[in-house]
Amino acid sequence: MLNSLHIENYVLIKKLDLNFESGFSVITGQTGAGKSILLGALNLVLELYQAGLDGVIVQDIGIAKKIHELLPDLPLHASTQMSVLNLEQAKYLETLGFSRVVLGRELSVEEIEYITKNISMEVEIFVHGALCVCYSGQCLMSSMLGNRSGNRGRCAQPCRKQYDLYNVQDNINLYDIKKQKTR
Repeated sequence: MLNSLHIENYVLIKKLDLNFESGFSVITGQTGAGKSILLGALNLVLELYQAGLDGVIVQDIGIAKKIHELLPDLPLHASTQMSVLNLEQAKYLETLGFSRVVLGRELSVEEIEYITKNISMEVEIFVHGALCVCYSGQCLMSSMLGNRSGNRGRCAQPCRKQYDLYNVQDNINLYDIKKQKTR
């Protein structure tokens, strides 16, 4: 049974009037939705909710507030792209009805422990996986280099490619200097 679906694929299935079976547990979509697609996004969440949607992971607080107003029993999970890096942010999300938060990857173990001990919602953290060099996964590099937006669930993983570090002023490849020193 289908358990993961990207919104664009769901929209295509509906547009082509193909048979769609509910039962998915995860649906991904774009983050940072603009005003022009807000109503469409909310209508889609309503439709997916009626088809059995288990919850939503959101980045945008405005969309989260609207979803919670319309569907107060639908679990809201705060994406790592919300950059939740302190207790005050986590507590604020609790007041908005969030039941889970994915903390920012920049936090230390001590900071994670402090936040976790002082909130009642579930906490999720990344301990392995993408080695994003961008702040809490808010990556634009993937779309610039690979024409695949990490913020739309299609990261090209540019952070995993091998790069050389140059001192442009002196035209020196610093990686070559490091290799010479380790020989």
